[in-house]
Amino acid sequence: MPLELPQNYFELFQLACALEVDERQLTEQYRALQRELHPDRFAAAGPQERRLAAQAAAHVNQAYRTLSDRHERAAYLLHLQEVEMDDEKDTSTDTEFLMRQMELREGMEALDGMPAVEAFGTRLEQEAGALWEDFGACYAGERWPDAREALLKLRFYRRLQQQLQVCKEQFAAG
Repeated sequence: MPLELPQNYFELFQLACALEVDERQLTEQYRALQRELHPDRFAAAGPQERRLAAQAAAHVNQAYRTLSDRHERAAYLLHLQEVEMDDEKDTSTDTEFLMRQMELREGMEALDGMPAVEAFGTRLEQEAGALWEDFGACYAGERWPDAREALLKLRFYRRLQQQLQVCKEQFAAG
C-alpha cells in the first residue's frame, strides 16, 4: 500500500485539473482512499508507518474538503498557478465593485420580509453566476490576476449569501 500520495489534489483523486469536477468520482475516490488508509489497517504496523498513514489520511481529507467546495477548488487552481490569496487580508480593489458592495450591503439592510429576501437572493445568485463565468474565462485564458480578482469578488458574494441565509432564518422564525 503506497503511503506516498500525489501532492496535487486533482491527481490524488484522478480528476482533470478543472473548475468543474465529477462529484461522484471525487466521492468514490475519496471513499476508496479512506478505506485504504483506515487506522485499523495499520494497527499491527510500526509507529512510523502508523504516523505516515495518519498523515496520508489527513492529506486525503484536506484534498477532499478543498475539491468538494467550488470556491476552495477555484483558489486551489490558482494556487497551482502560484497565485495566492489570503482570506483575511485580500479584497477586491475594483472601485466599481467597492461601490457595488456598498449598494448590496444597503440592500441587505433594507430587507423587510421573506419576498424581499427571496428576490435579493435570486439577484445575488445571478450576479455570482456571471462572476463564475468570468472566473472560468479568465482561468481558461491564463489571465491569473483577472481570475484572482473574480474570485475575490465571488468570496464577497459568498459571505453575503451566508448573511442572507441568516436573515432568511430570522424572517422564517418570525
